[in-house]
Amino acid sequence: MKKIMYGLMLGLFIFLTSNQLEAMNVSIRVESNEKTLIEKTKVDVSPIDISNIVGGNSSDYTKHPVVLHALVKVLQDKGYDLSDKNILDCGFTGSYLSTILNNSRSKNGTYADEWMFTINNKYPVDVNTGYGYAINAAPLHENDSIVLFLTYDYISQFYSYFDKEELTVFDDEMINLTNYKLAIFDKNWNMGTDISPASDALVILEKKKSDGTYNVLDESNYGPGTLITSPNDGYVSNIKGEFSFIVNQPGEYNVTSRIDTAGYADEYDPMINELSRAHLKLIVKSRALDNAIKDASKYQESKYTNASYQNLSNSIDKAKAIFNNPYASDEEIKKSIDDLKINISNLQGKQVINNTNIVTNSPIKNIQVKKSNTKLVSNMPDTGSNSLVIVILFLSLGTSLLMTKRI
Repeated sequence: MKKIMYGLMLGLFIFLTSNQLEAMNVSIRVESNEKTLIEKTKVDVSPIDISNIVGGNSSDYTKHPVVLHALVKVLQDKGYDLSDKNILDCGFTGSYLSTILNNSRSKNGTYADEWMFTINNKYPVDVNTGYGYAINAAPLHENDSIVLFLTYDYISQFYSYFDKEELTVFDDEMINLTNYKLAIFDKNWNMGTDISPASDALVILEKKKSDGTYNVLDESNYGPGTLITSPNDGYVSNIKGEFSFIVNQPGEYNVTSRIDTAGYADEYDPMINELSRAHLKLIVKSRALDNAIKDASKYQESKYTNASYQNLSNSIDKAKAIFNNPYASDEEIKKSIDDLKINISNLQGKQVINNTNIVTNSPIKNIQVKKSNTKLVSNMPDTGSNSLVIVILFLSLGTSLLMTKRI
């Protein structure tokens, strides 16, 4: 009986341990042709049965985590109702993805548009068959990065990506970015091996608003004196797929790219983007505000009155909040800089008394004021200490002689 109980406990331990080892952390991003549907999000996935949600057999999902696990998890975490087929539709088998968040394939009637996916910027291929995995079979590994994207034509449209996913710069700093494109097949019909620079692409910036939506910046924002400046028109990629440009306004941006090509002459889009939506999360900071904060932080609390230094300290804290707020306006940034300058000029130095001087600290310079009580003040000329002693002795002797005569 003890052996049986021991065997059951060992089996349960192995089962729980194996499932725990299969659990992993991955990231997932979802793109339609026009916009980002789900920004890059980290999720924990495990080999659990999701057949009741997406179809298929339970055995398809309990061996190891697959891409469909990550998609279901991120939608659940964001509060979507997965019983609604307009939110997620994978058909009856779970292997054929047709709809995500009301974005469906075959809207142009050609049936060449598809939901596709990459893992770590590559099409996952089964080495045993040479074919790509279905979404309910593509195995995941720790820290994998998944991108699901809707194509107009999965044969001719390229998957596109940058050499960076996140970047933080100042508003006077050059941004260097390389754009690559991946064809689903090469000329020999091998899958996912044809990578090349995305040349002649136009960089597209979408500025994030406080409500979470994005404002797409049109071509009026490109060029000297505008939001996006560049030497040699660097907002169009060169033959190596390289961009070089400066974004002159602080904020948070989605950066993507576009190559217009003749598309389907129908009601949907007469011109299509040859590329899928590449994605860079770009944070632009104010150099002027950063310098103002650094300058204000040099002043030492011990040298100034509590009230005047507290005003400066408060303005530094407010300026840091504005500096780190991607939705701060130009007016808020300018006001923060002005407030710092005002509070620096209003600093009042403490009076520090030493043996010889009263020293008053000032944000501009130290002013020394002589103490009036450090010496005995007299209108008489200074004769020196020795002369004074002689005079006192002389007077004392004269007084003694007079008293002697009287006696």
